[in-house]
Amino acid sequence: MLKCENYGNLSPVVLNACLVGRTCITDPKKNAEGREAPSSCLFVAYCLGELAMSDAIRTYLEQLPFLAGLSSAHLDKLASFATAARYNSQQRLFKSHTDADKFYIIRDGKVGVEVPAVEGEPLRLQTLGNGGVLGWSWVIPPYHWLFDARALTPSDIIAVDGTKLREYIETDQALGYQLLKRFAVLMQERLNASRLAAIKAHNTGA
Repeated sequence: MLKCENYGNLSPVVLNACLVGRTCITDPKKNAEGREAPSSCLFVAYCLGELAMSDAIRTYLEQLPFLAGLSSAHLDKLASFATAARYNSQQRLFKSHTDADKFYIIRDGKVGVEVPAVEGEPLRLQTLGNGGVLGWSWVIPPYHWLFDARALTPSDIIAVDGTKLREYIETDQALGYQLLKRFAVLMQERLNASRLAAIKAHNTGA
C-alpha cells in the first residue's frame, strides 16, 4: 500500500510541475538506493493535503483545451469543486439510470463509454483518453446517467461536483453560458459516437 511518508516538504511549485509534466519525483530518503517514489502525481498531491491538491488541479484545468478561454476566476471556482482519484482497470465511474452528480476529466488513462447489454459484453460507444471530458447529464434534468463508464486502464481522474456547480451557475450565468457551450459540443460528439456504434453493431450482427 502506498504511504504518504517523505512527501511533506514538497512545494506546490514542484507538485504543479509534476502534475502538468508527469515528472517522476524521487524520494530524497531513498536516493542512495536509487529507488523512486510512486510516479502518480495525483497521489503525491493527496499527500500534500487538500490545499496543494486544489492548486494542482487548478493548474491542470488552466491547460485543458476543453476549458480554454475561461476566466481565472471561473477556473478557480471549478477547481474548488474538483477532487482527484485513481481508478483501477475495469472500475466503474458511473452506471446508467443512476444519479448524475459529477462530470469527469481523464488526467491519465482510458475510459470506455458503454451501453449495457442484456447478455454478453456491453456496446462500446466511445473510448476517451488523456484530456477527455466525460459526463453531461449533471446539467440536464432529471440528472440521470444515460450510459455506463468504466476505466479500461488504471486511470487518474478529476471529478467536478456537478450538484454544487449547478447551484453556483444559477448565480453566475456567465460561467453557466460558457460551460453550456462546451458541453453542447460534448453532447454532439457523444450522440454521433452512439449513432456510429449502433450502425456498426447492426452491420456486424452484434
